[in-house]
Amino acid sequence: MQLEREPLDVHEVITTAIGHVQTILDERGGNYILIFLASNSDVSANESHLTNVFVNVIEKRCKVFTQCACYRYLYRKYQK
Repeated sequence: MQLEREPLDVHEVITTAIGHVQTILDERGGNYILIFLASNSDVSANESHLTNVFVNVIEKRCKVFTQCACYRYLYRKYQK
């Protein structure tokens, strides 16, 4: 199965994913800090699949931390 890829800004995808799980974060008293360090945040991917990946990661993180916690997500470009 070939997925249709499109140019995306990964920072926007991560922000969208956090919006999808905002209710879970609110219920658990969690908050988040976004620190985007990528000098080039452009990716070629399927938007719905990439968003789903980030949603799954964030949801898993919420399940692991049952107490009020700060969730920190970083995306950093590899620098030589």
